[in-house]
Amino acid sequence: MEEVEYCDPFDGKKYDYWMKLEHAGRYEFAKNFICENVKNGKVADISCATGYGTKLLANVCEQIDGYDLRKEYLKLAEKRKIKNANFYEIDFNKQLLKDKKYDIVVSFETIEHIENTENFIKSLKNIVKKDGYLILSVPNPKYEQLDEFGNIIYKYHKHVFSKEQILKLVSDFGFETKQILGQSLCNRIVSNFHNLRHERAESYNKKLLNKYKYSKQAIVMNSYLYSYPDEVLIDDSYSYIFICKKI
Repeated sequence: MEEVEYCDPFDGKKYDYWMKLEHAGRYEFAKNFICENVKNGKVADISCATGYGTKLLANVCEQIDGYDLRKEYLKLAEKRKIKNANFYEIDFNKQLLKDKKYDIVVSFETIEHIENTENFIKSLKNIVKKDGYLILSVPNPKYEQLDEFGNIIYKYHKHVFSKEQILKLVSDFGFETKQILGQSLCNRIVSNFHNLRHERAESYNKKLLNKYKYSKQAIVMNSYLYSYPDEVLIDDSYSYIFICKKI
């Protein structure tokens, strides 16, 4: 399968069903977290891409701002015409966010893509209100493929972070980690699939693409069944999800 930089779980296209569920599950969790903690607050969606998650979160907040590096993604995000959303182009390697404040900042699968990690975390620190929340997801290094020299194979990733490294990093920048979650069930299914012999895996993949419904409603529903973040077998999840509070 061709490497992709990001996944839109709601685009209706038939590819990597389980990846779609993981992405949808994280945003569904964030949406519910906002409802329970700061409903009608101000939210930032960091690395919003084409705004599929921004649109989901916009339903439960007063104002949401999406940030991304790629102009082509942001143009597609703006075409969604989300009434309470604004979108901004930013390169976190070079620019520092500091003029806005949010009740909750969501950043899924972002920090590993950025060379200047310190600049990125500083931006998050600057824009989260005191007693506000950061929901951060980071790939589990257990599943990061490396070459024989220890270099990252996936061309879009710049770093590999352990759970302990992220805990220290957010702590150093004024966040207290309240909870760590994962999506182990979905990842277990993917692992079982990868363990099939190649011939069977290829056949099984075709059956998967034909069996599952790729409508937004079906993706959301199945994300609750297979990939909604929880505390079960966290270290078997493809990504760690950190719930942090600024202190």
